[in-house]
Amino acid sequence: MNKRLHAIKREAIMTFSRNLTLALAALCLLAPLASGATINYALNKPATASSSYLGAGGGNDGLLSTAWVAWGADAWWQVDLEAIVAIDDIAVFNADGGGYHTTFQLSSSTDGSTWSPIGAQTTGSGALYTFNFPTNGAEMRYIRYTTIGESGSDWGALIELQAFGSDQPQDQAPEPATLVLLGAGLTALGLARRFRQQ
Repeated sequence: MNKRLHAIKREAIMTFSRNLTLALAALCLLAPLASGATINYALNKPATASSSYLGAGGGNDGLLSTAWVAWGADAWWQVDLEAIVAIDDIAVFNADGGGYHTTFQLSSSTDGSTWSPIGAQTTGSGALYTFNFPTNGAEMRYIRYTTIGESGSDWGALIELQAFGSDQPQDQAPEPATLVLLGAGLTALGLARRFRQQ
């Protein structure tokens, strides 16, 4: 009778351990996916410009009530993402500033010296306009916004530039929560093996 109760107890513990292991393994796989949300890599990163009537930091502070404004029509503004990042999409918010229009070109660089264009030269007009530039995971560290002066253009300006990508690059170390789940899964496997040997 005692042997039968022991066998039933051992089988119940093994079943519990096996189910716990499967559940924890699933959580270990899902945790990185859940944390891989899209974030704005340009937000509050170091920004510089060829000239500034209003400071360069106004172009990526997350506010549509501030802006970078240059001293003339031909000017550039750029942000340093502080690391080479895979960017999926760039959004530009701007306004004509008083009946004019702004023509600009976006470009990116991994080293700050060799630049590649992002999309075509673009002209915006209106009280507030937005352009989105899909970049499909292109790697970049610097993003430059260059205004191109021509008849009827206003001073160089930028209300906001956003650069979106995943918050978990593939070479990033696992998050602490993932490591905890993985440890718990390994513990459950150890318990199952131990009771199997009894």
